Amino acid sequence: MENREGYKKTELGWIPESWEVKQLDNLKSDEENSFIDGDWIETPYITSSGIRLIQTSNIGIGKFIDKNKKYISEISFKELKCKEVKNQDILICRLAEPIGRSCIVPNLSTKNITAVDVTIFRPNTFMVCRNYINYYLNSEKALNVVKKLSGGSTRQRINRTNLAKTKLP
Repeated sequence: MENREGYKKTELGWIPESWEVKQLDNLKSDEENSFIDGDWIETPYITSSGIRLIQTSNIGIGKFIDKNKKYISEISFKELKCKEVKNQDILICRLAEPIGRSCIVPNLSTKNITAVDVTIFRPNTFMVCRNYINYYLNSEKALNVVKKLSGGSTRQRINRTNLAKTKLP
């Protein structure tokens, strides 16, 4: 197809003329910690109640999987200077297949944190719809791009710097 009225050809394919191609990190909110990795939480800090620890196994392809509930105490949260995950944040898994899958955090009625192999992303919702970003990140096209940007000898993973380079229409 050579020319489509109302659309333009880009490196990502045909998109509406009014759209732009932007890197993921250019779509983040101006709010502090809007594109940051989770926390390194070791086993001794895990408890049976308190602040919910969202792990990579909780991030499905486009959906939150409410299983494997682990927690840390409020004291550990403060001591480790953890970053709070808010309802409606997008969590992007930087490890395990498929790398780059994401979900939107539902209202879990708890204070939450996430693991170090997960990036917390708060989009600028004046610029782009959070549901669209989540949908696009879980598309075959985006997952393949993230896989190409990944590295590692025993376990593939993407670092946050490379994840930030992921382009979206």
